[in-house]
Amino acid sequence: MSSAQRSRAAVSGCRPDLPRVSVLVGDATVSLTVTGNMDGRAAAMFRGELLELCEICVGELTVDLSACTEISTAVLAALELAQQTGRRGRCRLTVIARHPEITLPLNRAGVSCNI
Repeated sequence: MSSAQRSRAAVSGCRPDLPRVSVLVGDATVSLTVTGNMDGRAAAMFRGELLELCEICVGELTVDLSACTEISTAVLAALELAQQTGRRGRCRLTVIARHPEITLPLNRAGVSCNI
């Protein structure tokens, strides 16, 4: 099966500083890439996308926050819920983050992440 990609922008435009959530679907893997500042409307969109993917994903679900500049408590709560849902279901959640502004809140919330 070939890979399919669909992207949804939280705010229209191509500027890298604007929040964006992209989904890439492949064989037994799903990647959710987040860029920009994830708060407000963008955080709500991220939560909906993430929880939907947790329900339908069989295999690995990777959330890449490497290009994310800020995350809200709503994003943290969604990741916590996705991690719990993944443990009970068929979905293995992996979170990738590299900036301390992102990794510290993740660690405080109990969300394990790869750097």
